[in-house]
Amino acid sequence: MRLQVPLTMIVGAYDQLLVQPMTELAALLNCRLEIIADAGHLPQIDHPNEIDAVIERHLQEVARSE
Repeated sequence: MRLQVPLTMIVGAYDQLLVQPMTELAALLNCRLEIIADAGHLPQIDHPNEIDAVIERHLQEVARSE
């Protein structure tokens, strides 16, 4: 399966429920997975600046590809 749109998924490194399934899903969808170090289930709360940087990087890459 290949997505027709760019996708970046984000997960906290310490999220014991989601790291493995999201890693497998990212491989299946051939998309980027950003794992935020020292973050749990709510990386946007634990490390908001890193989340902002990931989103900004994703948007810049999408804009360049158009």
